[in-house]
Amino acid sequence: MSMDNWGHKFVCSNSVPAQMLMYDDRYVARNPHLKAPAVAVDIAPEGKFTKLYRISPPEPWRALRTNLRRTGRFKGSDEGGTPFGFFTGATGVTIYRGNAWPKEFHGNLLVGDIANNLIYRATLSQDGLQLVATRADKDVEFLSSSDIWFRPVQMANAPDGTLYVLDFCRELIEGAAFLPPEFLKYLDVTSGNDRGRIYRIAPRDFKYPGPPRLGDASTAELVALLEHPNGWHRDTASRLLYQRQESSASTALRTLASDSQLAEGRVGALYSLQGIGTLDEATLLPALQDPAPLVRAHALRLAESMVRESPALVARMCEMISDIDPRVRYQLAFSLGAARGRARNTAIATLVLENGADRWMRLALASSLFEGAGPVFAVLGADTEFRSSTHGSQFLVDRAGQIGANNRADEIAIVIRTLEQFTEGEKSLGQRIVEALASSQKGESRQRILAAAGGKAADILAQLLIEARTIAVDPDQDGTRRAEAIRSLRLAPLADVQPLLADMLDLKQPGLVQSATLETLGSYPDNEVAHLIISHWREMSPALRATAAETLLSRPGWITVLLDAVEKKSIGRGDIDPTRVELLKQHPDRDISARVQTLFGSSSLGRREDVIRQYRVVLKLNGDAIRGKEFFKKVCSACHQLEGVGTVVGADLKAIRNRGMEAVLLNVLDPNREVKPRFLTYSMITDDGRSLTGMIQTENANSLTLRRPDGTTLDIQRGEIEALRSTGLSFMPEGLEKQLDPQAMADLLTYLDSIR
Repeated sequence: MSMDNWGHKFVCSNSVPAQMLMYDDRYVARNPHLKAPAVAVDIAPEGKFTKLYRISPPEPWRALRTNLRRTGRFKGSDEGGTPFGFFTGATGVTIYRGNAWPKEFHGNLLVGDIANNLIYRATLSQDGLQLVATRADKDVEFLSSSDIWFRPVQMANAPDGTLYVLDFCRELIEGAAFLPPEFLKYLDVTSGNDRGRIYRIAPRDFKYPGPPRLGDASTAELVALLEHPNGWHRDTASRLLYQRQESSASTALRTLASDSQLAEGRVGALYSLQGIGTLDEATLLPALQDPAPLVRAHALRLAESMVRESPALVARMCEMISDIDPRVRYQLAFSLGAARGRARNTAIATLVLENGADRWMRLALASSLFEGAGPVFAVLGADTEFRSSTHGSQFLVDRAGQIGANNRADEIAIVIRTLEQFTEGEKSLGQRIVEALASSQKGESRQRILAAAGGKAADILAQLLIEARTIAVDPDQDGTRRAEAIRSLRLAPLADVQPLLADMLDLKQPGLVQSATLETLGSYPDNEVAHLIISHWREMSPALRATAAETLLSRPGWITVLLDAVEKKSIGRGDIDPTRVELLKQHPDRDISARVQTLFGSSSLGRREDVIRQYRVVLKLNGDAIRGKEFFKKVCSACHQLEGVGTVVGADLKAIRNRGMEAVLLNVLDPNREVKPRFLTYSMITDDGRSLTGMIQTENANSLTLRRPDGTTLDIQRGEIEALRSTGLSFMPEGLEKQLDPQAMADLLTYLDSIR
């Protein structure tokens, strides 16, 4: 991670050269019912496939491997040439904050790529509230080496204004999963583990100024260094001022906060005052009117700790809703969450009305509405233009869900009163709001909310359920619309909708309808749900059985019913995914785990070598890429995407041919041989007793998005999680050979090998 002069945070990972973090988790965490998008956004337009201008030759071992493969003396693909020229080992993202280089380099983003022996440079420009990292050097890299041992893994801004580069200096940087096992005997995998190099990059006419001795500097000298042109000096001076905790620095810091010619100096002075505990209202009020937008933004952050005791700060913050710079308004949307009162609520409502079309502004404003959501909802709900817009209606629905989850009678009453203003033409929006209000609660709490929904809200709910019943059973309706209607039926008691839901599991119903029915049934805790699902098991397709199995495995009582069915042979042992069986053997309930061991026998994971030996023949078969593409759609597209087909969940397959088809075959047949952390399966117990399993797709301070084995996703609030643990198993299921005979596997590998 790296930060620029203004505290914007940047990160990278092996195939992702540059991302920007769009918010601080502390803002999201204060509203526990807020569902936030991923904090890191890609800012390099071409991402992994940014063209890199490598000047180093291929590693000898790689060239040898390719030649042996080409002549048939070594298993696997010949890679079709050199698999270089794009990001596969991005690391060490750093913003240059020194003063030794020419001005055009200041604020540049640099990131190393250890696989290509180079450092890439980009300039940063504003695009709304995000930044964009654009290649700075045309047809060449900022730094590249012909030495294949040059592995630039980290960079650091130096006290003298230059940049240091840490070179890992290794012969081999390939992971074990990317090398055929039999090739390792030709390589010394530890070659270079006693080496390392550090470089300093400086202009040709650079004169070294000597090492600084800031530890010996006086407090006055440290204050002066806060406006040094080199970020290292500003950071170090700020740290030392904080460590010394000398209140005598306050007067000089206040002068610097108002008079420094360097905007970063003014911000540094404000933070140093906060650090020694002497920042006051009189200093902050003018900072909120600073000519530099980002100084105003940081002054807002600093005001958060004082705003409860300062009406003057609240008043000034509320005046900033019309600030000309969107970055200031963005920070204001977050910072208003620290204030309270009518003026603050009015300011938030105004910001929503005027800036709500931007998704990041909506997030910031929603984070500030754990308190005051009801009054703001009333203002927004009364604005016909806002509630008729796409973003406006969704904001109202989301806030209704939050208000329902908070379960505060006064706020629920506000939502219900606001619905009285809706016209007949807004019936659909009214239904969505009532559904959101009730759906976020369970059991008795939900019934209390529904009971409180008198008048128009009660009519809306009744009409919603009537329409949902009608649409759900109408074969002429679009499948997606029928599925949405079925999900709405969870607001009704199970007894009222059970016959209808049973009919929707009929094999003649579309897959979307059947999946939505299982999802709705899963929201009820009753054991009769499990019996209902099992009674339809034999007529379910394999894909639907996967969803049904996940539903049955979500509650301990239902697992028992499922195992009873396996015992009675109503459900075949082979119908349950082997990986799920292994997870059940690790179930915390010892009775369940023992029973699974008895029913399913010893581990299937140990039998992978037999399957691998059986399937090695496919490496010598002639495959058909066209047929292979069809197998990809059928077997792999639920988690992987290629050529516009599928879903991006699992590993990126665009460059998979570079790994060699033998390695790919091993990964397909034995996904648990080596698992990257991000693709591990997790087991979760929720506060209502459900047991969920899947891969954590995204997470933030408030919630996790769980990708389940049947391809569905669930957003789970952290407050609902009782226990979470990694299973150590891959999210990619075992047993794909059951769907692909050797020829079909050869076709699939041929297709994967054809992707360029």
